[in-house]
Amino acid sequence: MVTHLLKHTDMEILPIAVKFVSWDVSPLDTLKNSRAYMLREKLNGNGKMDRTEKNWLAENIKNNSYFRTSIPLMGYRFDFADVLQIPCQSVRAME
Repeated sequence: MVTHLLKHTDMEILPIAVKFVSWDVSPLDTLKNSRAYMLREKLNGNGKMDRTEKNWLAENIKNNSYFRTSIPLMGYRFDFADVLQIPCQSVRAME
């Protein structure tokens, strides 16, 4: 279930967050003041991350056990795969 969409400049629609749990959760609007929501909204508007935001994102991606490219928050998944540089499996195998 995709919720809260924003238009991207190249006419692509990107979701702010996707519900990933099967139980009822509060509406996504209640998370508008969260850092994950505000960062995803900024990036959807073609904003650039500063060093503090990059560090925060890297730390929160690294420290969650649910997703490799997303931040889970209150039953929603905030995906940041479009701005992350994740090494591919073949590169890891060679190390």
